[in-house]
Amino acid sequence: PLFSQTGANAFEYCGHDSLVTEAKRNYPEAYEQWEKEYRNMASKARVQRRGFVSDTTFTVRVVFHVLYSSNIENLSDALIQSQVKALNEAFGHYHEDTADVRAIFKKRAGDVGIRFQLAIVDPAGNPTTGINRRATSITAFGQNRTDVKFTRDGGVDAWDPTRYFNIWVCDLSSGGFDNLLGFATPPSTHPFWTATGSGAYPLNEQGAVLHYKVVGVNNPLANQVSSRPLKGRVAVHEVGHYLGLRHIWGDGTNATGCSVDDFIEDTPNQRRSSNFVCRKTNNTCFTANDEPDLVENYMDYSGDECMVMFTTQQKSIMREALTKYRPKIISKTEIVDLYTRDDFTVAFKVYYNQNGGLSIDVNDDKRSSYSFLLYNMAGQRICDSTPLNQTRQEVNFESHSDGLYILQIIDNSTDELLLNQKVQHFN
Repeated sequence: PLFSQTGANAFEYCGHDSLVTEAKRNYPEAYEQWEKEYRNMASKARVQRRGFVSDTTFTVRVVFHVLYSSNIENLSDALIQSQVKALNEAFGHYHEDTADVRAIFKKRAGDVGIRFQLAIVDPAGNPTTGINRRATSITAFGQNRTDVKFTRDGGVDAWDPTRYFNIWVCDLSSGGFDNLLGFATPPSTHPFWTATGSGAYPLNEQGAVLHYKVVGVNNPLANQVSSRPLKGRVAVHEVGHYLGLRHIWGDGTNATGCSVDDFIEDTPNQRRSSNFVCRKTNNTCFTANDEPDLVENYMDYSGDECMVMFTTQQKSIMREALTKYRPKIISKTEIVDLYTRDDFTVAFKVYYNQNGGLSIDVNDDKRSSYSFLLYNMAGQRICDSTPLNQTRQEVNFESHSDGLYILQIIDNSTDELLLNQKVQHFN
């Protein structure tokens, strides 16, 4: 979670940190086991061993639940939409201040390959804007923060958390002070978080919660918060937690920070959070061949003006968490493959949608003839060679189980294999 330091009773108290402390105290043996498993996951991230290639883009289905006790808390559609845009720019690494990444870190910054889209259908099958508004008699949720997730407690129940990324927006103040800006639940079955027990992050609490003053780009209320989060990056930080990332400094204390790690090799060791200061000269864990603190990282506390990147290995961990632990919140995947010949280029766009179909779009000015085949991971062909239309073709997965498949596209005139791509099916 992110915390502000506004107000006379300002504090820096991170619920994320306390969760780790509680797990160490209450589940010491299990904690050691999931530390080991998380390190294994981080090790896997270094070699990119997941089935999806790096140019696969996943789109996540999102619903914003806006809880308000006064009109000022009932944020406009435009502000919510600007928040979605900010998420996409951050996870796509195409916002205007990507140039602020220092040269030493530029090669490890880039597109995560995850995008966010407001839901268009609610759990009952009705059309929706993806923004669910609810008046409440609760003036602030800062003291009992999980109440926002339950209608019985003045909040609103989550939409099916296996199919929607739920984001609650509410007043998270406590005692009239804007101390808490947001928090999120990591996947409950993620190897780093499993040992906290089913009661720590039950399914109906899965999602993120944001203080209403920090949602969106240029939220006029953000100026009331000391860190002035005007670029919508509190949400980016919390989505990182939702997809399994730890804080970049590994949640150690100032005294032990350099001996605690986030287990990700391409984030330099860091003693503590940057505490909303963008000081690029910091090197709080100096050792031989060490790098400076990566204050540009979204998982630090360096503030909206400073946080501009995820690293390559953070990208791998988030994509792994999404496809392994939260697969059904993916509304579609998209793969774009260009095949160039001497006289022309053909583009195949492959994407999976929530209706159970794999779509293949063909863009070829020569209007050549192609076919596709589908195999399971045992190498067994599960559909006959099927001609591809020149515009769009649907592949029906209805009779097949969840899992990875191999899609091949063949040039009918030469029998040449043009595309050999893993795709994933979710019922």
